Parts: sequence; C-alpha cells; structure tokens
Amino acid sequence: MAEFTTIETQEELNRIIEERLRREREKYADYEALKADSAALRELKGKKLDEQVTALSGQLQTAQTALSEMQTRAEKAERSLLRSRVAREANLPAELADRLTGDDEAALKADAEALGKLLRPAAPAAPLAEPETGSGGAWGAMSAALK
Repeated sequence: MAEFTTIETQEELNRIIEERLRREREKYADYEALKADSAALRELKGKKLDEQVTALSGQLQTAQTALSEMQTRAEKAERSLLRSRVAREANLPAELADRLTGDDEAALKADAEALGKLLRPAAPAAPLAEPETGSGGAWGAMSAALK
C-alpha cells in the first residue's frame, strides 16, 4: 500500500474523487443490461406460466368431462344391475328387467310385483262349454233354457 500523502489542492481532490467514481462505475457498468435482461426474463416466465395454466386448464376440462361420462356410465350400470336383481328376485324373465321403472329399490320391487301379477295367469274361469260335447257350462244352461 502506498504511503498516505496529504491533498493540498482542489484539482488533486477532484482527480482522486473522479478516479474513485470511475472505478465504482466500472463495477456496475452492466447494471442497465442486467436490469433489462431481468425484465425480459420475468416477461418470459409470465408467458410460460400462462401457457402452462392454459394447457393444464384444458387437461382439467378433459379429465372432468371423462369423469362425468364415467360416472354416468357407472350409474347406468348400477341401475341395470339393480333392475336385473329385482327382476330375478320377482321371478320375472330377464328380458323384462329393463322394463322395470323406479328411482330406488323399493319402487323397482313394487313395479316388478305389479308386472308379475299381470304375467301370472289368474284363477281359471268356468268354461263356457264342455270342451268335448259342446254342452254344459254357462252356454249349456242357456241353450237348455231356450229349448
């Protein structure tokens, strides 16, 4: 290190200050370029984030649509299985399971019971005539009364 010398004139002081300011300015000469680069980088990051958000939003929408479709399919399958089970328990043909209506199991069972009553033969009615002779029964009594 150099030995200290006293400053005796204003010009000498000005020269020393200018030298010190020049050295300091050299340290930060690229500050404006770095500042511009930093702003450009922030802008690029913002655009990249916007692109990523847009892409992720699209993927989310696609996933939500697929989920909704799968839920609908699952609900339909569950209703179909419930109808099949109720039809089987009510001894209905499998072909009639899809004809059952109702929002829940109790309504489906009630509909299956009503449909089952329609399909089961009622108690046999008295024949109108004897199958072999053609007489008797309700018609036979009427024809005998008319004779």
